[in-house]
Parts: sequence; C-alpha cells; structure tokens
Amino acid sequence: MRSGAARLFTSLALASVWAGCSGTGPVAVAVSPSTTTLLTGQTQLLSATVTGAENTSVLWSVSGGTLDGTSTNAVTYTAPTMPGTYQVTATSVADPTQSATVTITVSQVAVTVTPLAVTLGPGGTQQFTAMVSGSQTTAVSWTVSGGTLDDASANPVTYTASSDAGVYTVTATSAADMSSAGTATVTVAPTFSVVSSNSGPTPFIAFVALSAPSLGPLQSVGYVVQPKPGSASKPVNVTYSIARLQSRGYVSGSTITLPVFGLYAGFTNNVNIQLQFDGQFSQTVPYAITTDPYTDPTAVYDRPNILVARTPGSSLGFDFFAVKSVLEPALVIDTDGAIRWVGPSAASTGVSSAVLFDNGGFLVGSEFSPQLTRMELDGLLTTTSILDPNVDFFHHNIDPGKQGALVEVATSTSVEAVVEDIGPSGFVFHSWDLAPLIADYMTSQGDDAGAFVRPTVDWFHNNAATYDPSDDSLIVSSRENFVIKIDYATGAPIWILGDPTKYWYTFPSLRAKALTLADGGLYPVGQHATSITSDGLLMLFNDGLGSFSQPPGEPAGISRTYSTVSAYSIDPATMTAQEVWDFDYGQTIFSPICSSAYEASGKSILVDYATASDDTKARLVGLDANHQVVFDFEYDSANPCSTAWNSVPVPFDNLQLQ
Repeated sequence: MRSGAARLFTSLALASVWAGCSGTGPVAVAVSPSTTTLLTGQTQLLSATVTGAENTSVLWSVSGGTLDGTSTNAVTYTAPTMPGTYQVTATSVADPTQSATVTITVSQVAVTVTPLAVTLGPGGTQQFTAMVSGSQTTAVSWTVSGGTLDDASANPVTYTASSDAGVYTVTATSAADMSSAGTATVTVAPTFSVVSSNSGPTPFIAFVALSAPSLGPLQSVGYVVQPKPGSASKPVNVTYSIARLQSRGYVSGSTITLPVFGLYAGFTNNVNIQLQFDGQFSQTVPYAITTDPYTDPTAVYDRPNILVARTPGSSLGFDFFAVKSVLEPALVIDTDGAIRWVGPSAASTGVSSAVLFDNGGFLVGSEFSPQLTRMELDGLLTTTSILDPNVDFFHHNIDPGKQGALVEVATSTSVEAVVEDIGPSGFVFHSWDLAPLIADYMTSQGDDAGAFVRPTVDWFHNNAATYDPSDDSLIVSSRENFVIKIDYATGAPIWILGDPTKYWYTFPSLRAKALTLADGGLYPVGQHATSITSDGLLMLFNDGLGSFSQPPGEPAGISRTYSTVSAYSIDPATMTAQEVWDFDYGQTIFSPICSSAYEASGKSILVDYATASDDTKARLVGLDANHQVVFDFEYDSANPCSTAWNSVPVPFDNLQLQ
C-alpha cells in the first residue's frame, strides 16, 4: 500500500499531462483555405489552427510541391511544375492522430496560336489568335522576331510580314503566367523577278529565267498563256513541280529557267508566271513573250479550212490535240485551229507515225530502225533503242500499256503482228506475237492454222492495242480480220469481234470465240484506234473497208461507203456484244484507212478522218458529250494518211508535270 506522499506525486504528474492536452475537449485541426487552385509555380499561404489542446503546433507534409517550412502554423506552399491534384496536410503535435488536409489543384497555362504556320509574301498580312487555357486570365502580350504588329496586347492581332525573305516567329505570352507562351512560324517567301528570256528551238517555245535571293519554300512554278482575243480555246496552263525542274537541270542556286511552251507564233503572248509556296502563298509574275512567225514547211497545218469553227463558251472536254503524221514528228493544234507546238526538226528524230503523248512529252518509234526517241515539250530529245534484237522497226501507233507503252513492231519473222509492252529505257516487259499465239490455239482445236496464219505476209495488220485492267487483258486491232482480246499473261484468246463474212469466220476454232452482235449494230470493219471509254465501252474508229490480204478467192468481207465511230458493250459470259452508240456524221465521210477516235474529259470525242475525200483531205472533228459537232477542220493531204493518220487530245489546259 502506497503512502499518501506517493499518491500525491502521481496525481500531480497526471494533472501536468492533462494540462498539456487541455481539458476543453478533443483535439481538432483546421487548415485555411481548405481547397485552392494554383498555376504551376504559383504560391499560396496556408495556415493551420489547432483547438482542444494547449500545444497548437503542427507539422506539415505535402504530396507534391514545396513548403517554406514544416513546423510553423503558417507556411507558404509553392506548386510543382507538373499539373495535377496534390495534398498538403497539417498534423497536430499534441495529438498526431489529428490532422487536416487541403487539396490543391495545380493547372498549367497553355497558349496556342493559330494559324500555327503561314507563308506570306513580303509585306503581307495575317491575323493571329491566341487561345489561353488553364487560367481565367486570357490576356496575352505579343512579340515578333521580324515584321510588325498592329497592337501587341490585342487578341487577335494583325501581323505584317518583313520585307526580307526568311523564317520568323510570332509569340503570344500569357499575362497570367509569363513562362507560358505559344509560337507561330511565318515564312516570308522571296520575290522572284524575270531576269532574261530566250527563244526556244521553235517559235512555240521560250525559256524564261527568274531569280530571287533564295528559293524559299517554293513547291511549283507554272504559267498561263492567255488566249488571243476571240479564242474559244482555254489558256495553256502548265505547272512544273520544283523537283521536276531540278531533275531537268532548270534550277541553279536561286535562279529558275522556266520552259514555256504552247505559245502563239508571231505574236506577243501575255503570260502569267505563277510561283506556289507551301500551298499557302503564290506569286504571279506577268511577262510578255514576243515570238517569231512560223511558216509550216509542209504548207498544211498553218492553213486549215475551217468548216465548223468552235464558238466561245461551247462545251468541249478538250482544247488541244496532238496530230500524228508522216510529215512532222508531232504537233499540237488548239480548237481554234492555231498551231501551238511543233516537234524539233524531223531530221533529228526520223518522222514516224508511231507516237504516244506521255508525261509531258512524245514517245516516237522510228519507222526505219528499233530507235525510240523521247521528245520533251521543251524541245529536248533523248534516244534509246528497244531491247529486243528481233525488232526491225516500229509501225502504226503507240498506246498506254500495263507497265509501260504498247508498241506495234515489225520483226524479220512476223509482218505487223507483234505487240510489246516496253519501258522508257526500251526494256521489254512482255511481248505477244499474234501469229504463233493464234496458230497454237487453232491447232489445239483441230483447225488448219497454216491456212489462216501466214506470218510472212500482211495477214494480220495490227494497228492498235489497248490494255484492259478490268480483266488483265489486251485488246488488239487486226485491220485485216477483227478485234481480238487475249489474256495479258498467256496470250490465250478470250473473244473476237469482227465481220462474220470475212475469211476468219470460216474456221470453227475462231468462230467459237466470236461475239454475237445485237441486231442493228455495225461490226468493226478495217478498224483503227481501239480504246476503253470512261464508262467501260470498247470504242474504235470503224473505217468500213474490207480486207486487202486474204488468200485468193477467200472472202474479204463487207465494205461500207461511210465511216463511223462505234462504241460497244461486251458481255463475255454470254459472248455477246451491243453497239451502244455510233457517230456517222450523217454518213457523209468515208475514211477507209488510218483514222482515229478518242475520248476526252466529259465524254467529248476527237475524231480524225485521215483519208477523207478520196484520200485527199484529213478532217479533225470535235464532238461534245451529246455527239454534236463543235468544230470541223479540214487539211490537205497529198498522200493517204500523210497529214493526220491519228490524233489524240492533250491536256495543255491543265498539264501537271511532277
């Protein structure tokens, strides 16, 4: 049993402890403010109040950010640089089980400037807008590295570009947080000017040199040749990518030599040169080019007989066409009848009818050798040879192929029955000799192939070939016989469309591949220029002249007294065909050999009657989508097919050279 003195000591000690906790009630901690929102790096004064205890001290802790102290009841909190939600806790020293927490939301001011990047000309203007997020204060101040602003505190603000080409910045800084800013980039394009102009190899070509302190973000250079007063044809409109000009050696430092073709001869041409920067800013440089007169050495193409003149505003899907002849390597005429381009001297290329317009130039196959010439529209010539030692020369046409160009070639063992798909360097992707292909098929079906296939004479006379991507096939025109479709890979016959009164139809194996034409339709007879229209029809020039080279006593088929353009739908499943439409010009023109018809934009058609008026005239006729005559030009033709054996629309009004 303890003594009274001991009991007194214990009571005094407990009283001392209780006195430190205060006897007024339970301990409670409160923090002010209880919640707050700050920007990154901002500060906030926090204070803690402790009740229920004599010792009102607290200890602070944070989940993010910093404090200027941890043991005082009033501290300054600094928000972290990372946006997020953080807690600051004050814990009672007197009773560590008691605390209070303030939740602090830390946001970051973000400034976005629109547009983010622009290209302007010197002195050009652009309005910029700043969007501020993360703060209720949306005011900004603007600065620039070059150029001027109308009001550095306005939003939006109008920027005026420097007079010097270069790359500049426009920056908006948040008034709420000077460390937060958004920046836009301004590229000031250089100003180009014409420094010289030189004539090209013909009056229809000129070379214009333009220069600037730098190229800047230049993407393309083009030009527009304004039509003569009263012209119905659209302007010549050509655009070169800067890569195309560089690849041709027309860019040296910041000087560009621009080939301008499609000019009028003997005329002051008003040309607008157009420079496009980054797809946003363009510069137009007007320039006048005066050309020398042109006298056609053939005395044909500069003196058309305009039977029907195109009227301004008339609807037509083309404005320029290339004429293939044996008088000139190639030439381009507009739908007013004006010559707008001629190839370089025939002595340089070897005149040939085998011509294809391709990627801003003409591919010409020699009628005397395996040589292949590329004529650029700037007049440059490059030559190669077809890489097939069996080829003697080119004949008839060149058409677009699956992998390159489809060419008709002659070999020592096969007369006008070979088609090849070749690349620009002369590489042969695929070759089809119709003589063995048809002979092998006929023999496999029990026919006497030798009676029909006679490779050493002109038994086939192929004059056109068309690649059909719908079934990976080739459509070949045999003037002597029919139009035949063969498999691209194997050469196996798929169908035949032709006059059933001809010799070929007497062979059961060929008859088995014949399409039956619906009543009222015209079979292809002596046809040329096969193609596939935009709506999938087989179109051709239906000359109407029977065969020349059938064996003695064998049927040559029908002949007509007029020529037509015929378009057929083909159903290979039922082996039937239907002539969907034809254009016969009132049955007034008979062009028995050569000739062509090709579709242009909007289903317009260019028709070439190569041997009209008993082989003495060539007629070039433009048809609108309703097959109404828009123009009709007549030219003298001293020899059959010599003036315009085949003609095709060319897009001089919208030519993109990449």
